[in-house]
Amino acid sequence: MSRSLAIQESLLSDHLESLQRRSTLETGLLLAHVGAQADAVLHFVPTPSQDDGAPQVDASWMVTHAEAVSHMLPGGIAVVGAYLFSPSGAFASHEAKLRPVLAAALKRLREADGTQSLLMLLPSDARKATARALVAGSASLKPIELKTTISPPRLICLEAAWVVQAQLRLLPPGAGGPPQLAQLKMQLAPVLRCLDATTATVDGSCWPAGALCSQLAQGGAPHSVRLFGAFRAAEAAAGEGGAEGGEDDFLGEAAPRGPAATVRLRGVVRGRAFAAPKEAVEEGVRRLRRDLACSLERRVALLLEDLAEEEEEEGGGVDPRDPLPTAVPGAWALPRRAHFAVGGGLSLCDYVAEGDDAADFAERVREIVGPSLAAGLDGLGDGVGEGTLEALLAPEAAAHLETEPAPERGEGAALAAAPAKPPANPPPRQSSSLPLFAAAAAAALAVVVALVSLLFTSPPLDTAEAQAEAAADAVADAAGSDGP
Repeated sequence: MSRSLAIQESLLSDHLESLQRRSTLETGLLLAHVGAQADAVLHFVPTPSQDDGAPQVDASWMVTHAEAVSHMLPGGIAVVGAYLFSPSGAFASHEAKLRPVLAAALKRLREADGTQSLLMLLPSDARKATARALVAGSASLKPIELKTTISPPRLICLEAAWVVQAQLRLLPPGAGGPPQLAQLKMQLAPVLRCLDATTATVDGSCWPAGALCSQLAQGGAPHSVRLFGAFRAAEAAAGEGGAEGGEDDFLGEAAPRGPAATVRLRGVVRGRAFAAPKEAVEEGVRRLRRDLACSLERRVALLLEDLAEEEEEEGGGVDPRDPLPTAVPGAWALPRRAHFAVGGGLSLCDYVAEGDDAADFAERVREIVGPSLAAGLDGLGDGVGEGTLEALLAPEAAAHLETEPAPERGEGAALAAAPAKPPANPPPRQSSSLPLFAAAAAAALAVVVALVSLLFTSPPLDTAEAQAEAAADAVADAAGSDGP
């Protein structure tokens, strides 16, 4: 069945009229809610100008821009393609140049079960926009009907907090293994399968299969999703270890063998997804799980990128593929996620690293999504102050499990590392399951990279594990009062 494409009539006409007043070639991205059978365009994101400032169709630059924008999107929202504003006689030549952009968008969409990417053609010499689609398995673009609506699509927001506790390993730099990020991603895969295997309640209730999001209570606040999953049950289902298996059994072949530093990732990751009223509740929850997984992987990747940049600036001679020190203990914060409203009940996000100030955050957002979508950040860092940035981060203010036995509501990370040596036997598992909760008060996201006996700058592992257990219990207690 072919997918349909819809856009609010006033959004399309206002954007086209604005472009025609300037009468300058422009390209950009289409942000849309990706439904089960239809895509609803929500915003136009213009391609940032390059150094020379000359307007042109630069596919490689647009692909880079699309990747940056995709990291800012919550679940259910995607870059579904591109738009082009030019004389209609030039559409054919420009369309050929834009094929790589559409192919890259289609690849990302297929990872999220999408089947087509879109090109919206906005003529400078006419008033009617048209659209074409690149469908999976097709070599050419095909016309697609562009339906206009009177009202914007109604979006329903779902939120959840995921309590993460994972023990991973890193080979020492120079040991001939894959890059550190690849090692961590391989080992996170079983953890993410556990996330996929969770069961969910929405607003404290279990919803039957086929229940629609329109049946959820209406209101401005996001709907609270709580995720529950038996850790060992997921291990057995994934074939990564039996009921008596330890951490090594769970990680299976993904864990590096031989001398390795231990990586502990623990705390809370918060996620957000948007669904249409006619979508099934279970589909909205599925997209929320995907958002949680993508957010965790993105934070880890950003941390390693930041460390590599710091080492390059300092001239430390560290391999950029292995920027995380494992020879000495240490601690680092994972980037935090800040949401900002863009209108229509939708919010986008960006990640805030340690040392980022409000002005840096606002300027980066403007460069990526443009001044229109970033209008809500005007003045941030210029007389508004860090308090506003902290409000955007709430309930995701950073804290460290090592120093916060009763963590504040929020999320953040801490990372500790120690010299590599042959791994000791894993400590006995403290509980038979790993609960995953969306709670009113969330523990801090903590990442601890360390060897079992050499935590000089953070508490011993038994203390850290006890704190993680206490944090999870605190989340459970807080969430229990409104649970089913």
